[in-house]
Amino acid sequence: MATFDRNKKEQEAQKALSKNNYEKAIEAYGALLRHDPRDRRIRQKLADLYQRVNRKDDAAKHYKELARLYGVDGNHRAAIAVYKKLVTLQPADSALVGELAGCYLLAGFTNDAISNYEQAINGLEVRDPKLAAQYCMELQKLKTGDVPLQIRTAELLASSGSQSEAFEVYRAIIADLRRRGRLDEVGRLANQALKLKDDAPDLLQDAAEACLAVEDAAGALRHLQVAYQSDPKDSRTLELLARAFELGEDKAKARPILIALAEVLASKKAYSERVPVLERAIAVGAEDKGLSTQLQKAKIEAQLASFRLTDMDAAKPADEVQVRLCTRMQVFQRYGFGERGLDELMAMDEGTKSAFPVRAQEAEVRISLGQSEEGLEIAQGMLADAGDEIDKLEQRLAVLTGADLSPFFSQIEEAEEPEPDEEPIDIEAMDGLLDDALGGVEEELVAEGDEAASTDQIVEGDEVAAIEQVEEVEDDLFGDDDEEWVDDDDDDAAFDALLKSGGTIAEVDPEEVAAEAEAGADLEEAEGLIAMGMHPQAMELLDGVEGLRAATLLAHCMREQGDAKKAFAHLRDAVDDADESDPAQPGALFELAELAGRAGKHRPALRYLRELQESFPDHRSTEVSARVKALKKVLAN
Repeated sequence: MATFDRNKKEQEAQKALSKNNYEKAIEAYGALLRHDPRDRRIRQKLADLYQRVNRKDDAAKHYKELARLYGVDGNHRAAIAVYKKLVTLQPADSALVGELAGCYLLAGFTNDAISNYEQAINGLEVRDPKLAAQYCMELQKLKTGDVPLQIRTAELLASSGSQSEAFEVYRAIIADLRRRGRLDEVGRLANQALKLKDDAPDLLQDAAEACLAVEDAAGALRHLQVAYQSDPKDSRTLELLARAFELGEDKAKARPILIALAEVLASKKAYSERVPVLERAIAVGAEDKGLSTQLQKAKIEAQLASFRLTDMDAAKPADEVQVRLCTRMQVFQRYGFGERGLDELMAMDEGTKSAFPVRAQEAEVRISLGQSEEGLEIAQGMLADAGDEIDKLEQRLAVLTGADLSPFFSQIEEAEEPEPDEEPIDIEAMDGLLDDALGGVEEELVAEGDEAASTDQIVEGDEVAAIEQVEEVEDDLFGDDDEEWVDDDDDDAAFDALLKSGGTIAEVDPEEVAAEAEAGADLEEAEGLIAMGMHPQAMELLDGVEGLRAATLLAHCMREQGDAKKAFAHLRDAVDDADESDPAQPGALFELAELAGRAGKHRPALRYLRELQESFPDHRSTEVSARVKALKKVLAN
């Protein structure tokens, strides 16, 4: 057998090329490649020759193998050059564009990777949606937080038949949007996800809550009927059902739902939550002595449950070391860093750790962290040192263990016992109520629901003083950046001026009217971009557009881009300069409250919401009331 002479064969190929004898050159290079299939240089020459003679399929086959070999070598730049040739050879193959994007990413060219992934996805969404979805998932790593891209991923997975994967993607998006308070989008996506799996209770609840936000009680009830059948004792389902019936003319239909909810909350020992539910039950129907008795008892239980070990006289710190340690632990606990408080405790000497005030604080911190057994053990160990306050300590233990609280009622006031023959509500029997409601609900329901009046009350008296004292401690520990970011005095002056200013009627300038019409078109387009999550494009469109509505949209974009401080300053200035009669005023105040609240500036956020309630009571009233209630609770704790 003759020995293969590599040099001679390559000279033969080059001689053929010099005479433009491409077929003979291809034959020679083919022989060389068969002798050494890993020779990148020969494969490149052979692929180039095939391309020259217009044998595109043969050229593509060798280019793909060459790109694979370069990928194995880690030579991604060389692979990019090969894929570019492949894309030119086979422009209809969008999968090649996706592979080119992957090479760009590995080579460190992020922008090129993004543009090529987008091109590949557009080309594949109809012919190969599953592959398009895979490229979407790769692109998400480069465009984190891009909600429209995440939604597109879910849609592509669904159209490719990957229903369960699509459902989980929707679920992840919804969870993120729910955390960010974007309830309108939560409801829309929940409806999309329910098309893939129509019995997911949490998504049925999300869809129902979105319906209630626009006072569509009928739509809410359709979702809640399915959720109720899944779990008739789910507290969120019952709460939403009650709200749906409270929107109707016959509000009394909400009473059995609210009573059932109160029973569920009682079983969970959710004492403070049970009181407003019973108050709502009493408000929607005729007078009921049994309900009034239940409410009286619930109020006493809630009062007993609000007691903490740190409220005991014996739990007052006895020296400066205890004061500092207990205060720091309390503040860390409030801000969700209870573990840090425990770390500080562990660094103290045994004498400080064993002090009654410190043990009381440690027990409450551990309970707040979910370390119930550890907290209970500490509390039980304090019984011997409780002295004449042992009843208070036993009361707290009864709350923590779910024991009967009636033995402690005398510490509050005499409670009237419920009627002995009173029967509990059978919530299984409420299916008929739901069926009846859904049968004629479109004609019955009217838009008149709102949050309970108790949410409009303001924290006063001793609670305000307590808040101010704790805030002083927080300033010492964490620094007082609240006034650096939000100037409360300036804000008050600005709002006083805003309230006192009156709108003036100006002469109509035709050119100004035309300019406003053009700006209005830009604002509509910007709102569309924002709805699609395209905030940089919306900001570009809003550049130079004047007016409070434009300022509000721009501040929203800044917030979503991560610059809340700049957004707040920009929008606050715009509100100061605007007339009270400006129709964009309520939206601007709502956005200001959102910006302040997300930054942890709770007092300014509450002030803006109160101003919104007083001046524009119909603007997103349910959401505003809920946020006011939440902020009061945060400030009062």
